[in-house]
Order: sequence, then C-alpha cells, then structure tokens
Amino acid sequence: MIGKVIEVPATVTLVAVLFGGATLGIVGALVAIPVAASIRIILHETVFPRLDRL
Repeated sequence: MIGKVIEVPATVTLVAVLFGGATLGIVGALVAIPVAASIRIILHETVFPRLDRL
C-alpha cells in the first residue's frame, strides 16, 4: 500500500529492507522503508528539478 501512495519502486523497498535488516535487525528493517521513501521524496524535490533546468 505505501509503495503505491509514495510510488517507491519494489526494488528500492526490497534493498532498503535488506540493508536495514542487516545493519540494525528487525528495527532497521521496519525503519528502512520510511527512510528510503523520505530520501526518494527529497531527491525528487531538490535534485531532479535542478537537473531538468540544465
């Protein structure tokens, strides 16, 4: 559900969960999805619009 709302690709979600789980265990796996979504939103709001202006 959250992947459809924020439009986080399944591969990004999977990699984030695997990385978060490997580093911080179950808590890391749970925290990794919102962190990955936040990073994606920040990139789309700041970095990618600047690339469109070039």
